[in-house]
Amino acid sequence: MVHLRRRARGAEPAALLDVAVVVVGLALPCWVGVVEPLLHAEHASPLEQAVSLAYPLGDVLLLGLLVPLLGLPVGRSTSTRLLGASLGLMLVADVLYSSLSASTDVVEGAVNVVYMASYLTAGAAALHPSATADPAPVASRSGAVPGRRRAVGLAAALLVAPGVLALQLVSGARLSGWAVVVAAAAMALLVVTRLDRATAEVSSAARERESLVARVAHQASHDALTGLPSRARSLAALEVALHSQHAHPRADDRLVGLLRVDLDRFTQVNDRYGPGVGDEVLRGAADRLRALVRTDDHVGRLGADEFLVVLGRRTALELREVADLVVVALSAPLTAGDRDVAVGASVGAALACGRGTTADALLADGGVALARAKEGGRGRAVVVDTDLRRELEEQAAVEAALVHGLAAGELVLRYQPVHELAGGAVTGYEALVRWERPGVGLVPPDLFIPVAERSDLVCDLDRWVLEEATRQMAAWTAADPDAFAGRHVAVNLSGRHLARRVVVDHVAGALERSGLDPHQLVVEITETVLVDASTAGEHLAALRALGVRASIDDFGTGYTSVAQLRQLPADALKVDRSFVSGTAADTGLLALVVQAGQAAGLRVVAEGVEHVGQLAQLRALSCDEAQGYLLARPFAPEQVPGHGTARMSPGEREGEAAGQQVRVPHQGTSALPSRAGTGAGG
Repeated sequence: MVHLRRRARGAEPAALLDVAVVVVGLALPCWVGVVEPLLHAEHASPLEQAVSLAYPLGDVLLLGLLVPLLGLPVGRSTSTRLLGASLGLMLVADVLYSSLSASTDVVEGAVNVVYMASYLTAGAAALHPSATADPAPVASRSGAVPGRRRAVGLAAALLVAPGVLALQLVSGARLSGWAVVVAAAAMALLVVTRLDRATAEVSSAARERESLVARVAHQASHDALTGLPSRARSLAALEVALHSQHAHPRADDRLVGLLRVDLDRFTQVNDRYGPGVGDEVLRGAADRLRALVRTDDHVGRLGADEFLVVLGRRTALELREVADLVVVALSAPLTAGDRDVAVGASVGAALACGRGTTADALLADGGVALARAKEGGRGRAVVVDTDLRRELEEQAAVEAALVHGLAAGELVLRYQPVHELAGGAVTGYEALVRWERPGVGLVPPDLFIPVAERSDLVCDLDRWVLEEATRQMAAWTAADPDAFAGRHVAVNLSGRHLARRVVVDHVAGALERSGLDPHQLVVEITETVLVDASTAGEHLAALRALGVRASIDDFGTGYTSVAQLRQLPADALKVDRSFVSGTAADTGLLALVVQAGQAAGLRVVAEGVEHVGQLAQLRALSCDEAQGYLLARPFAPEQVPGHGTARMSPGEREGEAAGQQVRVPHQGTSALPSRAGTGAGG
């Protein structure tokens, strides 16, 4: 019994029914063939009858317990089979013993042989290694559903009663009517109960399977962290919403809307507090977005720290209101563990216009609006409207023309000298890109540089400027080593370009092909690049390791404080023109920046010098270098060598001495702030 129980753990409910069916099925032949003859035997005492009946009936019970186990995987071991054979032999021997004792009062010696075989088989079952192995438990649910072998066994059990009755009719023996009736009824009830239980278990298993499939499908289509629908599911929801709009147009101006929501300072939060806090922030943001929208709206996660909100029919005004509400809701600190974290969000909103609007197009519009929101200072919402769409079309045209112009050689470089203020000597040149577009004329940098900066085109533009500027500076140096060996050429690099590892290869390749000394190349970047792109500092350090110098351009317009100057990976500091041309209050700031920069070991360069008074002020502050229209305008490459030994003109010195505020008239392009990859001069 211990052996049987160990091997049938967890299968008791179904096994008991199987045992009952087998016991009743075996008990009927035993009753008819053994019990009834013993009951009618006149020579047997009650004790002898009881003993003769107990053995075969006990064997039937044990065999009934074992037979269902043989249908289980763990029951098909050698020891279990041997045990079944032993019980079967025991039953045969006991039946023969009871039958012979009832009819002849003599037990034949052959019966003992069967008993001995049974004992030997039982011993072999106990000694076999599989008897002591601890099998894996069999789930009751698995044993509850009858397989083909069990179905055959149940069918055979049902045929026992009519089979016994048929044998008695054929042999002419006395019919065991009540025994057959009782056994047939009992087996019928047991088999029906067994099948009912099996049917219930099948139904339960089917429900569990459906539930599991639903859970797997939900996990596959939803974000595990926030519980929001995944990107694929969200795009599908957008497709469904647009299809519904196209299939059921309405007379009002309510259309499907879309919000692309991006957390502004999530990267900094993740880096400072760790991914655990970052996960809490994402969950908190998801909860707030769900609370803001209607039940028929859809909130999903596009990836990283960006969410997608698909809005049901809304007007343009309602779209704007929801976008603003999202900005306000996410500007409040989010609780993450035991701290409140402020991240903020930028939102790009778009409204489906017309039957031709696709999910990809609407998503792209939202992306453009989101980029504009971030460019405008973050923590704001931008809605794609008619004006913005027209602007996007114009920008696309400019970008296509710029790609063509870059390949066709329509871009040129102009070089603006940088002067040392102490003696007026030229220390270097800033390379400024210009576009001489056929049929249009000179295109101002502020019309095509921002377009390039919104795509990878700015990287191609930067690379072209690097190649051309290093080649030109190497040519000047080779032609006049005495004048140019100590000078440099400055090239602006965009933040998008500097954030990519390939920028190091581009700079190294340009230096190698031109043969220029790396020390003669200065790369200029804006201070905001070091904050916005986490890899920019690493790549800038790699460039400096090549021998290239670095300059922080437009200092004072970004995030860097004066106290952080010592940590900047740079050799020079270019003070933004707003400090040079500012008010009296800005003059104090200019003095502070100049002194702090020099104290940090940086050379300080002032740009945008246009008046002799500004020049005098910079000299008084001991600023190192300056550039601007007062000192020199950007020159074509062939004009620069003629100014190789140039110093500030006598007229400039006389005007300075007389205290005149002489403004050099602008020619060509107006003075504009330098931009990444270009510069405009001034």
